[in-house]
Amino acid sequence: MVHPKKDDHIFLLILDTKEFTVQIRGFHRKNLGAASEAYLAAEKEHVDNPEIQVVLVSVESIQALRSAYPNYYLDTKQFINVVKKAIS
Repeated sequence: MVHPKKDDHIFLLILDTKEFTVQIRGFHRKNLGAASEAYLAAEKEHVDNPEIQVVLVSVESIQALRSAYPNYYLDTKQFINVVKKAIS
Protein backbone atom coordinates (compact mmCIF):
# COMPACT_ATOMS: atom_id res chain seq x y z
CA MET A 1 0.00 0.00 0.00
CA VAL A 2 1.21 3.48 -0.84
CA HIS A 3 0.50 5.92 1.98
CA PRO A 4 -1.38 9.07 0.95
CA LYS A 5 0.44 12.39 0.97
CA LYS A 6 -0.88 15.74 2.13
CA ASP A 7 -1.39 17.01 -1.45
CA ASP A 8 -3.29 13.91 -2.65
CA HIS A 9 -6.90 14.52 -3.65
CA ILE A 10 -7.84 11.25 -5.36
CA PHE A 11 -8.03 8.13 -3.24
CA LEU A 12 -8.39 4.47 -4.05
CA LEU A 13 -10.19 2.75 -1.17
CA ILE A 14 -10.28 -1.02 -0.83
CA LEU A 15 -12.70 -2.15 1.86
CA ASP A 16 -12.50 -5.70 3.20
CA THR A 17 -15.77 -6.31 5.03
CA LYS A 18 -14.63 -9.69 6.33
CA GLU A 19 -11.36 -8.46 7.85
CA PHE A 20 -12.73 -4.97 8.73
CA THR A 21 -9.85 -3.22 7.01
CA VAL A 22 -9.52 -0.33 4.59
CA GLN A 23 -6.52 0.18 2.32
CA ILE A 24 -5.99 3.71 1.04
CA ARG A 25 -3.81 4.75 -1.85
CA GLY A 26 -3.56 8.45 -2.63
CA PHE A 27 -2.97 10.19 -5.96
CA HIS A 28 -2.28 13.79 -6.90
CA ARG A 29 -4.91 15.45 -9.13
CA LYS A 30 -2.44 15.37 -12.02
CA ASN A 31 -2.36 11.56 -11.81
CA LEU A 32 -6.00 10.80 -12.55
CA GLY A 33 -4.95 8.37 -15.28
CA ALA A 34 -2.76 6.38 -12.89
CA ALA A 35 -5.54 6.43 -10.28
CA SER A 36 -8.03 5.09 -12.82
CA GLU A 37 -5.65 2.33 -13.87
CA ALA A 38 -5.06 1.34 -10.24
CA TYR A 39 -8.82 1.29 -9.68
CA LEU A 40 -9.43 -0.96 -12.68
CA ALA A 41 -6.62 -3.31 -11.61
CA ALA A 42 -8.05 -3.56 -8.08
CA GLU A 43 -11.56 -4.18 -9.47
CA LYS A 44 -10.24 -7.01 -11.66
CA GLU A 45 -8.26 -8.47 -8.75
CA HIS A 46 -11.31 -8.61 -6.48
CA VAL A 47 -14.09 -9.19 -9.00
CA ASP A 48 -15.01 -12.60 -7.58
CA ASN A 49 -14.86 -11.56 -3.93
CA PRO A 50 -18.07 -9.86 -2.73
CA GLU A 51 -16.42 -9.09 0.62
CA ILE A 52 -14.04 -6.65 -1.07
CA GLN A 53 -15.33 -3.29 -2.31
CA VAL A 54 -13.19 -0.99 -4.42
CA VAL A 55 -13.95 2.69 -4.95
CA LEU A 56 -12.13 5.69 -6.37
CA VAL A 57 -13.06 8.99 -4.72
CA SER A 58 -12.04 12.60 -4.90
CA VAL A 59 -12.00 14.83 -1.81
CA GLU A 60 -10.12 17.95 -0.80
CA SER A 61 -7.92 16.19 1.77
CA ILE A 62 -7.18 12.86 3.40
CA GLN A 63 -8.89 14.21 6.54
CA ALA A 64 -12.11 14.69 4.57
CA LEU A 65 -12.31 11.01 3.65
CA ARG A 66 -13.82 9.82 6.93
CA SER A 67 -16.59 12.42 6.95
CA ALA A 68 -17.30 12.11 3.21
CA TYR A 69 -17.28 8.30 3.12
CA PRO A 70 -17.97 6.96 6.64
CA ASN A 71 -19.22 3.61 5.36
CA TYR A 72 -15.75 2.78 4.02
CA TYR A 73 -14.44 3.17 7.55
CA LEU A 74 -17.20 0.96 8.90
CA ASP A 75 -18.42 3.95 10.88
CA THR A 76 -22.11 3.39 11.56
CA LYS A 77 -22.55 6.26 14.03
CA GLN A 78 -24.04 8.61 11.44
CA PHE A 79 -26.40 5.90 10.16
CA ILE A 80 -27.58 5.08 13.69
CA ASN A 81 -28.18 8.76 14.43
CA VAL A 82 -30.29 9.15 11.30
CA VAL A 83 -32.35 6.07 12.18
CA LYS A 84 -32.86 7.32 15.74
CA LYS A 85 -34.08 10.69 14.44
CA ALA A 86 -36.42 9.01 11.98
CA ILE A 87 -38.09 6.82 14.60
CA SER A 88 -38.32 9.43 17.35
